[in-house]
Amino acid sequence: LILAFVVALLAMFAAIGVNAASASAAGNDVVVFDIDGTLTNDSNSNTPHADAANAVKAYKAKGYSVVYLTARWKPVQELLTRAWLSLNGFPNQPLYMSSSLLLTDSATIKYKTSTLAKIESGTPEVVYAYGDSSTDFVAYKNAGVPQSKVYALKRAGATQILGFSAV
Repeated sequence: LILAFVVALLAMFAAIGVNAASASAAGNDVVVFDIDGTLTNDSNSNTPHADAANAVKAYKAKGYSVVYLTARWKPVQELLTRAWLSLNGFPNQPLYMSSSLLLTDSATIKYKTSTLAKIESGTPEVVYAYGDSSTDFVAYKNAGVPQSKVYALKRAGATQILGFSAV
């Protein structure tokens, strides 16, 4: 059984015309991963997608900068989130969390969009982004990440995500 995360990663490499063995990042190119529903099986789970940590590590091995961008509430969830990432084999990378409780999709989009702008304020460019929800995809679009470089991971039972083919 090939898991959705591995399929999405391989699809990304195929889309840019390289294989995983030869791909490398230019400069400080950034890959963004949402956590809930993207690195986890669904938005209400603490179970990681099988091979999700290996996919993140593969980007690191190719020279990309990796960041985790989540709407989780930093004052309450930071320690647990960092522990979860570590215990599940994810590399220690920058973790962006909301300093306030986000209760609406529009607040989540605003937070993620502004955080992506901060990430790109220097020389890095977000070149690939992974997510599972409309808040992820709108924020990635707002930040200028081309739709062809945004990978939508489907939740259990889903066949499509906002016009993206779900993998």
